[in-house]
Amino acid sequence: MVRANSFLAVLMGVAAPAHATDAAFCTALDDLRTETTNTGVPQRIAVIKEEEMTFACRRNADVGAQVAFCDAALNQVGVEFTYAFPWYVRDCFSSSGVRLSIESVDQYTGLRDRKKIAHMWGRWRDGTRIDVRFQPSGDFGDQPKFRGYWGTYSLVVWRRSGS
Repeated sequence: MVRANSFLAVLMGVAAPAHATDAAFCTALDDLRTETTNTGVPQRIAVIKEEEMTFACRRNADVGAQVAFCDAALNQVGVEFTYAFPWYVRDCFSSSGVRLSIESVDQYTGLRDRKKIAHMWGRWRDGTRIDVRFQPSGDFGDQPKFRGYWGTYSLVVWRRSGS
């Protein structure tokens, strides 16, 4: 029913309310940090919104932490409002008292009182870093109003040597 209500909100031009961030999503995000810390290998995830009612999560390896994160992201974000993805990441950091730097743009997201995050970065207390960027897809020359609307959020978690 929530999905139907969210869909109706879009049809009526009303933004959907922000939903609480699920603990499983924050745990999966922290597991990416742990994987990076233990292996020294950056964890790369792409959250993709190419068209209405679609969501994809691409990972760079068949690593348990990445598989679990993609599952948690799909459960958290759903298919309608992928632009909520970076806000949920921010909420995970905020709940642990860590601030992220955010660059936002005034573009429709389907979320009440939340602009689209174009770039977000910061670090956990142990020095592990996170970077989330939005990369628009397509030129949409025939539909200029959608320029920059569809695209991919790339999430990278890494740790500098000696950190």
